[in-house]
Amino acid sequence: MEQTAFDFSWAEPAEATPDSANEVHSIAPPRRAATIADIHACIAEDNSLAEGRRRDILSGLNRFGAIAGRSLAEIPATAAAVRAVFADAKPAKLGLKKKSLQTLRSSVAFALKRFAPVGPKGVSAVKQNWNPEWVALIGQIQIPFQRHGLSRFAEFCSHRMMSPPEVKPETLVDFLAALAESEVVKNPKDIVHNTISSWNRAARETPGWPQTRLSSPTKPTSYVLPLSALPAGFQSDLAAWEKRVSAKPKAASIFSGEGLLRPLRPETIKSQLFMFRQVATALVKSGAMKLDEIEGLASLCNSDKLLIALEFEYERLGKKERRVLEIASKLRVLAKHFAQLTPEQAAGFDRLCSNRPKRQNQITEKNRHRLAQFDDDKNYRLLTTMPARAAAQARKMKNPYRAAKRMEQAVAVSLLVHVALRVSTLRKLQLDWLKWQPDNSFILSIPPAAMKGNQALELALNAGVGELIREHLERHRPALPSSDGVYLFPGEKGGPRSKNAMYEQIVAAAADAGLEINPHLFRHLLQKVCAEIDPASIADVSRVLGHASPSTTATFYAERNGKAASRRLDQILAKKSDRGEGGEE
Repeated sequence: MEQTAFDFSWAEPAEATPDSANEVHSIAPPRRAATIADIHACIAEDNSLAEGRRRDILSGLNRFGAIAGRSLAEIPATAAAVRAVFADAKPAKLGLKKKSLQTLRSSVAFALKRFAPVGPKGVSAVKQNWNPEWVALIGQIQIPFQRHGLSRFAEFCSHRMMSPPEVKPETLVDFLAALAESEVVKNPKDIVHNTISSWNRAARETPGWPQTRLSSPTKPTSYVLPLSALPAGFQSDLAAWEKRVSAKPKAASIFSGEGLLRPLRPETIKSQLFMFRQVATALVKSGAMKLDEIEGLASLCNSDKLLIALEFEYERLGKKERRVLEIASKLRVLAKHFAQLTPEQAAGFDRLCSNRPKRQNQITEKNRHRLAQFDDDKNYRLLTTMPARAAAQARKMKNPYRAAKRMEQAVAVSLLVHVALRVSTLRKLQLDWLKWQPDNSFILSIPPAAMKGNQALELALNAGVGELIREHLERHRPALPSSDGVYLFPGEKGGPRSKNAMYEQIVAAAADAGLEINPHLFRHLLQKVCAEIDPASIADVSRVLGHASPSTTATFYAERNGKAASRRLDQILAKKSDRGEGGEE
């Protein structure tokens, strides 16, 4: 869904000029509407609209009712009701082009705002309504899409007589509320998110910009205590632990069987540091221990008190048994290696973990449901042709930044379809890992540090993928921030694209095609498709996915191959039956 209410190809936000080509005059009749059916009647009677314009809007309202699956009289004439319908409307599923759906949204929004005026004024993108301070400040920003990202906020603040230095994080609460009441076809939270990103970037890069840092008004307060709130001894122990598991092992630890054989991955270290704080927080908030009693990691190893904390977490997490048992199991392993447990403490941990869950070797029910959509060949074709469609859209876009983001989606999905990289690896791909071949195909050489199993991986990708990447590198990628860096998908600060941003970009691309798929599901899908066509391909799938052994792939995916296996057996039995009817050959 678009994050702003205007076309990024404009030099500046609109100056609120009337659309004389479509309307005789812009004064809306005084009649008010309670339902979309009322709006339909009002439009039909509105002689101030040109005949062609009125006919198009009426047709659009009828189509809107068909998409909603309800009569127009059942749909309230409110921004929230209209947003809810369009939130689930995907061009591919409706048999519409993306531009056609955008036109439909605009028509419905126009009709709703004309006869059911919504929300407080001051949340549009009309520059002429800004006060001089906002005009001068935003005028310093050189990048057009950043200026546009702050236009609605400038209008909102100007309408409330609020100057830029008076902006506070709490201002966004009122801004979000105003958008929710007035915005018809766009997601208010997306607009606020874009505003925050543009504001904070301007604070870093624009001289004289207020240094107040904005954050999401809907972000929940963290339950887990920050490290700074925990005792100094505990902080010191965590720092020492992090240093120990990040370092290369010494020869003594290799031969003694103690310690780690290789450093833990940064993602693993981050996850376990959070877990330590989570357990410490649970000990305090459950009343099992006082804050000043948590003097170090050893304080987490009292099994009796830990039981109270874990029971507290069990209730807090909505009685999710597996999650709590996993915490106990991980803490047991870490304590065993690094806390020098006494026999009594070790026995206490063993009791806590007696019901610990076995390693899960099958996909979740949610992912099983998502994977089932690709039993329909039409959906699989929608997915595999998505990169070509996205690239075609990018070539038509006038704004270089938007075109580059769309082409990025095409490249990312193309890589996932063919080799199903983990998103943590995908986002870190570097340009010098691409070894180009004469036919425009390429070898992707991924070093061990970028792989979960710490094993290097070389993948051959065809010329179709190669041509898409070359076009992106030569024509589109230069329009992105930090495009002079080493990463195929650069982040704003010169590093790789963030994991969340990469994830959301791929999910959004799939949603445009009417599909529900996340980056990791591509890994399940690759195995599903290949194993159904050729069961012997499991070893090749294992290598491409970067599994340590084909047995990992076979074990994890075996339970999903029943349908394909039964179809193949059915074909064998049918051949045997045909032979029997005709006699021996």
